[in-house]
Amino acid sequence: MKKNITINLCGRLFQIDEDAYELLKNYEDVLRRYFRKQEGGEEIAADLESRIAELLAELKQQGVEAITIEHVQDIIRRIGRPEEISDTDGDDADNAETNKSEETASASSLAGSWKAKRFYRDGERKMVAGVLAGLSNYFGGDVTLWRLGFVLLILIGSGSFSLFSGFRGFHIINIWGIVLYIIMAIIAPVAHTPEERLQMKGREVTPETLADEIRQEAESKEETGSDSIGRQENDGCMKGFFSIVAIMFKIFLIFIGMMLFIPAIVFFCVFIAVAVAPATTLGNMFNSEVFDIYSQSPWMFWGLFGCILVCCFIPVYCASHAAMTMTKKTLPMGIGQRLTWLLLWLLSVAGIVAFGVKMCEISDEYEQKKEQAHIEENTVNGFYFHDFERDYMKRGGWQPVFNEHNKNCSTSWGQGPFPHFTSSGSYYNGDKSVRYLDGFGPDLTYEVERSEKLTPGHHTLSYVARAEGEGAVVYVKTSAKNGYIETPINSHGDEGGNIWEEAVILTELQLSEGLDPQAKYLTEVNEGRGYGWDRYKVDFEVGADSIVTYAVRVDNTKKNPSKPFEWFSATDFYVE
Repeated sequence: MKKNITINLCGRLFQIDEDAYELLKNYEDVLRRYFRKQEGGEEIAADLESRIAELLAELKQQGVEAITIEHVQDIIRRIGRPEEISDTDGDDADNAETNKSEETASASSLAGSWKAKRFYRDGERKMVAGVLAGLSNYFGGDVTLWRLGFVLLILIGSGSFSLFSGFRGFHIINIWGIVLYIIMAIIAPVAHTPEERLQMKGREVTPETLADEIRQEAESKEETGSDSIGRQENDGCMKGFFSIVAIMFKIFLIFIGMMLFIPAIVFFCVFIAVAVAPATTLGNMFNSEVFDIYSQSPWMFWGLFGCILVCCFIPVYCASHAAMTMTKKTLPMGIGQRLTWLLLWLLSVAGIVAFGVKMCEISDEYEQKKEQAHIEENTVNGFYFHDFERDYMKRGGWQPVFNEHNKNCSTSWGQGPFPHFTSSGSYYNGDKSVRYLDGFGPDLTYEVERSEKLTPGHHTLSYVARAEGEGAVVYVKTSAKNGYIETPINSHGDEGGNIWEEAVILTELQLSEGLDPQAKYLTEVNEGRGYGWDRYKVDFEVGADSIVTYAVRVDNTKKNPSKPFEWFSATDFYVE
């Protein structure tokens, strides 16, 4: 059973088989291409089309209801090849010379030698895009061997074979082999028409070869019900293997396409939003840092944004166009159009790299300036404070003392260029959010002080502290006689301490009347071991100037080899 269609040729309607129509259409296309560069060529082609219509009308008068491919072949033999028609039309020497040159050009373009072959992707024998099948047609060889060689190169390049794992060149083959395949799939057109399939195989394009190609395609459709000429050669295990590889490769390409499609939609929406939004609202769309960088170089921002949009849009457009081509809703792209899109895509990638590098440099410069401004803003007496430490020191009235003994204040847990003065997480009642004065390190030099104005006379300073090793002290300084009192911080480490011991004793004695409600809780901190905090009280006299200064200091001039200093903590300073 053959599909039959109705055509209108020179105002006459004819019923014709589909394969016969393909042959007739290709024959007319060859005639028009051959004569269009000659003077009066369009008229010659129109006259030949009228002659074809007359011959078809004769067949219709003879009772032929549907024109077959054999009828079309007979008409082609009666009319002849284009060069034969051209030879009979020439009456003078000039026309003969012109026709001779046209015949030479036509013969050159239709020659069946290897040099006349054109590279097309073979859509009839494709597994993925038909590139390897096209290469086998162009250079010769079994398509199965081409596919097997390509798969082996990919496997070797990916390091699957330990024999070649040390050679970087194979990794390059792996990467660029896939990239080259994708580029060839983008640039090279698919051989759709019988003429293109003949050129792909290197056969001479004549009405006879066109008829053979069309007949072969029609027979294949009748046998298989699809457009898969020559697929029987891949039956068996190799076909199954390459089918699996092709499916995996297609899934990979679909995944890449989706990864490009989603950002393209997002960037397009953002692009429209930014384009129509006034500049004053950009700060609300982005955070302040992005807006500050945008304000410094808006053209750089738009350049990067545009390149990203083009880079995402082109693959999406080409994929959509390819899908429409498969459904016969549009014509396939020509090589020039494919190369143009590829060049634009490569330029957009280069633009992304160039603009991206420049934007990174601008961003780094902006961050450096911002960090420097932050450091200057948070530096007190030559010391830098983190935001949380600055707030703590400011609320408590603590000031770092800068002198020759404390130039090397400890860094934040051994990391970063800035000292730390406080910490949290080991407060004596177990509250890990409470911050306290803190320092660590065997070479630590540390001193912070606080001053208060009091009434002259007797006062008491209360505080809690802990330490590991000897060297940390708390001192009180006034203008009164014997106005300097220094008290070492006991070395208990991070366990025990008199606060914890008192809570344990009260809990064991069960003195309900005098029991602090938190005593039992204090005994359970640090898994029932305490945190090493001691409570201290220092009595002192305030002189006539009413000023008292008390401070925490790590004195490295009094090192004890048996108990070297490691760290200290102090908090809850209160004068009464």
